[in-house]
Amino acid sequence: MMGLGVAFATVSYMKAAATWFDEKGFSVASSLLLTAAMAGAVVGQAPLSALFNSVGWQEGLYYCAIIGVVFAIVYWLIVRDDPEEGHANLAEEQAAQNEQKNILKMVKKVISSRNNWLLMAYSGLIFTTIDAFGGLWGNSFFVQKYALTTTQASYFISCIFIGMGIGAPIMGKLSVKIRCVPIMFCCTLIGFVSLLAILYLHLNVTFLVIACLVYGIVTSSFMLVFVVGRKVNPLWVMATAVALINTGEPIFGGTFEGLVGMILDHLQPDVLGANYSVSSYEVAFSILPASIILALLTLCFVRERKC
Repeated sequence: MMGLGVAFATVSYMKAAATWFDEKGFSVASSLLLTAAMAGAVVGQAPLSALFNSVGWQEGLYYCAIIGVVFAIVYWLIVRDDPEEGHANLAEEQAAQNEQKNILKMVKKVISSRNNWLLMAYSGLIFTTIDAFGGLWGNSFFVQKYALTTTQASYFISCIFIGMGIGAPIMGKLSVKIRCVPIMFCCTLIGFVSLLAILYLHLNVTFLVIACLVYGIVTSSFMLVFVVGRKVNPLWVMATAVALINTGEPIFGGTFEGLVGMILDHLQPDVLGANYSVSSYEVAFSILPASIILALLTLCFVRERKC
């Protein structure tokens, strides 16, 4: 139910951004989605942990639900499908009105593009490292490796999300001047090195914070897949293309989260909770750098051509 509830978010945002802005404006507008998402992720680490410690997890989730309802009402009152005047893509929208009525043709147009499948695979493989490490296992890993409390460990995870929030608009601005694929390739290489440092080196606090921030900043470049998707797909199938590209994140993320857990259970089957040894975590996390290598290989076959 939670998954169904949030599935609309990226698709509706990207469709609205593509409708309201031209290609250059879309690059920046799409990057701000990640900044907002990472702001929420930061709140979901140390601040949410402190809230749960104060009022309990159930009442804390009630507060989260109330905030969500308030945002939904504000969104419904303010946001419009497209501008009444000065439509950035009015001619293209009008020309495609008949095409949009044929859902089967829209889907066929999207799934027949090899680029869309490659972008889906790349975004899924890259975001998997954030999902499996930052979203689930990283907190327990830091607790074991650095002898921290759960709240203390959450500050380091927050640094990853803060880095992504900072990096996203930077990547959006860069993509206006430079092609997206070279940016993603270079950032993915840096992300590979920084992730290895986080996982396999015993860093002091300063260097660990820097490594987490750098990892978050460069990994935010994965959002450029939607900018490439805007280039290689006509506007009238943009929502369908975003839906396909975005599918990689839950598929790969959910799969790799489970794989990490399965490896940990195999290495230490009698452990209660997430109190696995550091060496077990390091073995289980080896699939994350491997995921980045696969993402780099996938990126080599993406063709960033204007539709």
